[in-house]
Amino acid sequence: PFHQADVTIGRTYLFIEAQADCVKDEEVEKVKVKFYSVYGELEYDLKYIGKNMFELEHDIRKIHNFSMYEEVEFFSYDKSGNLLANKKVKIQ
Repeated sequence: PFHQADVTIGRTYLFIEAQADCVKDEEVEKVKVKFYSVYGELEYDLKYIGKNMFELEHDIRKIHNFSMYEEVEFFSYDKSGNLLANKKVKIQ
């Protein structure tokens, strides 16, 4: 499960972070975040930074025409690509 999952919008950057712990003894290998919009979806892989923490800083100007909803969804996967957990959060 996710102990923490946040998306913060700054003036020019999105800061995305998540803490994803083991699920049924399966290590989290990858975390993705998905933004939903009337125009479609955007999905990003977060980078592992240690101690079950994943993060990504993204230039919001690259998606300036993307009208995002208030919620995003985080997904964690094991090394075989199996979904371990997901969590919806509001953008701050």
